[in-house]
Amino acid sequence: MSSLIQPVDIPIDVIQFAEASGLNGELQHVVAMTHDVFPGDSIRVEIEDDPEFADRHIAIFVEAHTDSAEKLIAAQWAWSERLLSCCPGPSACVFRLATEAVS
Repeated sequence: MSSLIQPVDIPIDVIQFAEASGLNGELQHVVAMTHDVFPGDSIRVEIEDDPEFADRHIAIFVEAHTDSAEKLIAAQWAWSERLLSCCPGPSACVFRLATEAVS
């Protein structure tokens, strides 16, 4: 349902990080896939530092409008499974999903 897709403003630091990591195309695919898995939900993209390692990640934050925990968990699993088709191999580890259920 393309009419439900809300545009995602990807901050310049995220774009620069994706380009420097060779993941600019993958970033676009991951954002589009996230829209497919969470249609009509609010999506935000940020750089996130890992406090335990010297790693940075591209975090995809979703405000998921759902009426059950089961549906949210199913969507999270679907996102994780589809991530590998958008970004195969070790590069998929750069992306993180964070969801918040809202009613």
